[in-house]
Amino acid sequence: MVAEGSDGQEVCSMYEVARPDVVVMDVTLPGVDGLAATRELTGRYPAKVLMLSAHAVHDYVTRAFACGATGYALKSQPAASVLEALKAVARGDRYLAPELPVSLLTSSSVRGRSAPGQLDGLSHREREVFDLVVRGYSNASISGALSISIKTVETHRANINRKLSVHSSTQLLRFAALRGLVSE
Repeated sequence: MVAEGSDGQEVCSMYEVARPDVVVMDVTLPGVDGLAATRELTGRYPAKVLMLSAHAVHDYVTRAFACGATGYALKSQPAASVLEALKAVARGDRYLAPELPVSLLTSSSVRGRSAPGQLDGLSHREREVFDLVVRGYSNASISGALSISIKTVETHRANINRKLSVHSSTQLLRFAALRGLVSE
C-alpha cells in the first residue's frame, strides 16, 4: 500500500502523487463518494480502480463500471479472492465478484459500448454461458458458476454456436474479439 485516503477527493489528490498500480475504492465514502472519485480518476488518468464494497446491488455495480472501474469485489469475499481481484485489475482484466451475476458484465454501461444485434438471438442463459466461455471458463466451471449440469452447458454451447454460425471454441472467441466483446 502506498497511500490511504478518507474520502474520494483525498484519494484523487493522492493519486497524482502516489500513482499506484491499482486504486481500491469503496462505493460509499464521505464527501465525494467512490463513484464520483472513480469517474474523476479514470477521466484524468489511466487509473485502474477496484471497487471493494459491501453492496452487492445491481445499480452500484453497473454505475461503478460506467464510472470507469476495472473491477468490483465484495468485502464479504475471502481475502484470497480479493487478492485475485487485485491481480486481475492490475493486469487490466475486468473483475466481477463470483457472487454477482455474470449478466452484470454484459450491459452496455459495463462494457462501455453496446453491441446491438450481435447477440440478440441468444437467450439470457445462453448469453451468460457465452460470457463465461469468452472469459476462458471450462464447461465444468460454467456448470458450477451457473448451477446447471455439464450436459446443459454443452447444449447451450451448441445452441450458441448454431445461432452465431461458429463451429468451434476458437471461432467463438474470434467472433467475440472481432466485435469488441472480450476485454483482453
